[in-house]
Amino acid sequence: MHEFTDGCAAQYKSRHCFGDISQTCKDFGYSNFTRNYFETAHAKGPQDAAGGLLKRQADIAVLSGRATIQNAFDLYNFDVMNMTQTKSVCKRRLFRFVETIPRDKSISYKPVSNIKLVHQVVVRDNRDEILIRELSCFLVTNVAVISMKNVKTFQTQGVLRT
Repeated sequence: MHEFTDGCAAQYKSRHCFGDISQTCKDFGYSNFTRNYFETAHAKGPQDAAGGLLKRQADIAVLSGRATIQNAFDLYNFDVMNMTQTKSVCKRRLFRFVETIPRDKSISYKPVSNIKLVHQVVVRDNRDEILIRELSCFLVTNVAVISMKNVKTFQTQGVLRT
């Protein structure tokens, strides 16, 4: 699963958010999970999958009186009814409602140094660690030239509970 989000350098970048990301594979059954952070106002469009479009459409519907959304289930129903078919280059949108999320309130994660500089977080194979980079990078086989001197390796961050 690849997720892209944009925002300020500190948005969604705390040790607790990264700790939550470290559990994504276990929680949702993914073999790998990658979150990429763009600079503010970059990457607008179909790839801005962190929910901005859904929230904006819900706001418009509520403000215009076309919908009443008071909880997560109402938002899910609104999205299924109004957002499944797209007018963009995306072929479809899928929605899943999770009734309850088991949370261990005593979880605390170790700090991540230079967290505001992180642009890519990767979780692999249900490990209790994250891999971080200051630059998002994907190796693509059809690219003619890849300058490896600009590709930084991952820094492993153990997010074992403290």
